[in-house]
Amino acid sequence: MRKIFKSAKYVLAAFWLSPAAYAQSAPPPIGTWSTNPASEQLVVNSDWTCAFFYMGKATVSGPCSWTASSAGGILDISYPMPLQPGHDYFNVIWLDQHSIQVSGDVFYRQ
Repeated sequence: MRKIFKSAKYVLAAFWLSPAAYAQSAPPPIGTWSTNPASEQLVVNSDWTCAFFYMGKATVSGPCSWTASSAGGILDISYPMPLQPGHDYFNVIWLDQHSIQVSGDVFYRQ
């Protein structure tokens, strides 16, 4: 039993010291983003209000939150509903500093 515990201790230590354990969380996509051509637009403000536009009309807007992962994260935009807030979730992946992929579509920083 002691031998198994000692082996497990080394495995855990190797995990905690590995480079993958130090992976950074992706920053939120603060700013205005648009597809090309500009049929869709995503606005993420630093005060955590957000809006998503399709063909120039807001489809959802309201307070938002960011749950980061290593390559992007989930942007949750909430909106008022009669009994409790509704939520639209957008899967965001950073492609580079000037472009993101939002639920499959590429958006560019404006």
